[in-house]
Amino acid sequence: MKFLLEIGTEEIPAGFLPNGRTALKKSSEDILIKSGLTNFVITEYGSPRRLAILADNLPLKSNDSIETYKGPPLRVAFDSDGNPTKAAIGFAKKVGVNISEISKEGEYLIAKVHIPGRTLTEILSDAIPLIIESIPWPKSMRWNNSGKRFVRPVRWIVALLENNIVNAEWSGVIAGRNSFIRRMPNEKDLMSRPVPINSASEYVDTLRNANVIVDHRERIKFIRDGIEKKAKLIGAEPVLLSGEETFLYLCDHTEDPEIMVADFDTAFITAPREILELTMWRHQKYIPLIKNGKLIPKFILVSNRTFGHSSNDEANERRYLNVILGNRRVLSARLSDAIFFWKTDIERPLISRAEDLAKVTFQKDAGTVLQRVERITALALRIAPILKHQDLKRVERAVRLSKADLTTKLVFEFPELQGVIGKRIALHQGEDLEIAESIEEHYWPIGADPRIPKGLSAIVALAEKADTLHSIFGVGLEPTGSADPYGLRRAALGIIRILLENKISFDITNLISGEKVLNFVRQRLVNYISETLKINIAVLEAVAASGWHNFVDFELRAIAASKLKERSDFEDMVTSFKRVMNILDSEEGRSSEPSQEKFVEPAEKDLFNAVSILDRNVAENLSNGNIEEALDEIAKMRPLVDKFFDEVLVNTDDLSLRINRKALLNRLGLIFLRIMDFSRL
Repeated sequence: MKFLLEIGTEEIPAGFLPNGRTALKKSSEDILIKSGLTNFVITEYGSPRRLAILADNLPLKSNDSIETYKGPPLRVAFDSDGNPTKAAIGFAKKVGVNISEISKEGEYLIAKVHIPGRTLTEILSDAIPLIIESIPWPKSMRWNNSGKRFVRPVRWIVALLENNIVNAEWSGVIAGRNSFIRRMPNEKDLMSRPVPINSASEYVDTLRNANVIVDHRERIKFIRDGIEKKAKLIGAEPVLLSGEETFLYLCDHTEDPEIMVADFDTAFITAPREILELTMWRHQKYIPLIKNGKLIPKFILVSNRTFGHSSNDEANERRYLNVILGNRRVLSARLSDAIFFWKTDIERPLISRAEDLAKVTFQKDAGTVLQRVERITALALRIAPILKHQDLKRVERAVRLSKADLTTKLVFEFPELQGVIGKRIALHQGEDLEIAESIEEHYWPIGADPRIPKGLSAIVALAEKADTLHSIFGVGLEPTGSADPYGLRRAALGIIRILLENKISFDITNLISGEKVLNFVRQRLVNYISETLKINIAVLEAVAASGWHNFVDFELRAIAASKLKERSDFEDMVTSFKRVMNILDSEEGRSSEPSQEKFVEPAEKDLFNAVSILDRNVAENLSNGNIEEALDEIAKMRPLVDKFFDEVLVNTDDLSLRINRKALLNRLGLIFLRIMDFSRL
């Protein structure tokens, strides 16, 4: 059996619809399953004026069931002659069975009651109000005296089991078979255009024939294909500032989408492309167009169709032109404002804005943005020589300019363009290209964006992200499980990606300090490599136990460790390590260097010579990133280690000999630990 539920509303905000559709489906599934229905399939639908589900393969009734009820204790259920007492009789009457059907279980009476299944119609009538009320919304409202709340006023409900109306009511709205579609410009009544749904299975097609694409998946495809087709017709490409989310957002603004191309005044094209694109998309949800990599004075708009449903071609054409002209006027006003801000901002030298940052608060307990810039400068100047960047004056200027655009009108209007605006102003005012680019790029990486800062930009970015961590941890605002308002995870991940993707061999303690901050970064590093390289956390912890401060080295060792068990000599390495470490149960020998002159047995002399060679070879291989070769060298030690333990008494009574032998083993163990703690594998 097929069941349709459509909740008709006034316009639902586009941002609420995706979660609303998902929640409606889940609530429906949960409530119907709880009602005893199984093996059905639910498909969700939704548009600005309606949310709907179509349930298929519903059984005619729920399954019969047996409910077990616990009664009074046996000691009060029967008298001395074994006859049921009032307590037993009352229990049987309460659960609706004959006293003869009561049984004993342990020290109590129990009753097993047969519960017949309910008809599907009964279940659905009761379920509909529960389903509607169970949808969670970020914001909801009341609109009548019923006291019920929903995201927007509910104006109609369609509830059909096959072709029959299911009796239900919610918030004063009685379920029926009439859906409603958008009013036209000359219609004022929200309910002026009823569309009867003959049966549940005809729902999607019926609304499509009435010019409503209720399936959001179909609308997304229609919009995506339409945008690509319109752009191709004029030899252009669409700029999707929100990626695939662009289509979902446009989909949830429309029920009967029409894709149109409009133009704007070519005079606006002289402004920076980023400003024009963001003005179009953020304020109006227009799609910018580029040709040969350059923005052109045209855009695509997606609108609900207000034309084409009339037999009057002249009226349709007039409405079409009105839509185009209306949107063009709105965009012109927006672009004029943006151009005004741009012209105002470029009048003042960017470097002069740096002092204004003293009036901008970074975080109330972490000082102003100017103080933050000073901290970033100190950090950047400290790490620049380590990263082989010797021109410290350029580093200092890059940091000084990095936050200057925060005081511009454009960044106030478009906060997401911070850095981009600074770069554009700097280039317009003749700033050095590398320094100008660092203003934008020090914010990278942003989310999953593959772009990573390099060179000077990387130095500023590392210092900026480190300051974020130090400052916010310093005022006690470390992130919780769900909350990270200052983007500390993002900052740590940014540092990790910059160092790893640029292959920068760098000790992180030159940049980060403090136990809490270091532990936080360490955990992010382990999680990142686990997710990106699919390496088991336990393996990564074994590698981290041998050091993690150099991220490039850590990653190389982690990759080698993840393949370790595939090696034929894996057991040799682990066995040797464990034999060596197990005997080092005290501090003896840990602070001493082994003395060759004190060795007596040939086996310990042989091991000493081999360890000396191993030390050099492993150090050389690790410095060159040759982890596999270093492991090869370690694996070769197994025979010598076995021979040592077979022929040499480590815990001899001679204190001098004992310490010297343990010092040798300690030296060998430390060589193993340069790669990982093998005992954790």
